[in-house]
Amino acid sequence: QSMQPWALAVALSVPKPQTGVVLDLSLLQQAVQQGKQTAGLETVDEQVGIFYKLSMREQVILLEDVLRQTGQLPQLFARMHDAYLARDLAALERMSDDQQALGNQALGKKLAQQLLHQRNPRMVARMEPYLKSGKAFIAIGALHLPGKTGVLNLLAKKGYRVSVVY
Repeated sequence: QSMQPWALAVALSVPKPQTGVVLDLSLLQQAVQQGKQTAGLETVDEQVGIFYKLSMREQVILLEDVLRQTGQLPQLFARMHDAYLARDLAALERMSDDQQALGNQALGKKLAQQLLHQRNPRMVARMEPYLKSGKAFIAIGALHLPGKTGVLNLLAKKGYRVSVVY
């Protein structure tokens, strides 16, 4: 009852982890167990603040969109997982765009702008010291990678060599 609509929308729109632990936390736990230095590229406030800035009406629209799409989400997650494993970032980006088109267009564009396009330059700027020091392992969401404003393109523009690792 005390949960804001955006938080419920986010909770309902992410797949349940099959291992019981989300990938981000699993990677962090492994790094800590191995004695690796860890750091975040963003604060929780920077990530969650995007949703807190939504009006109550926008939060309700977001929740309504998620509720309408709930039945389609397991298939979407399966297709996105397959695309991720195939390293097909363009397919991931298309699926995200297609999913966004099913809901409120204006809100979808606003969230894509704030959740991806505006965050990517900040993440690139914050990862640079780690990249320059060498031997850095940086984990970010796959949807941050592709596109003109994606992290891979931004890194390439800064002179970094970007390649797929198998």
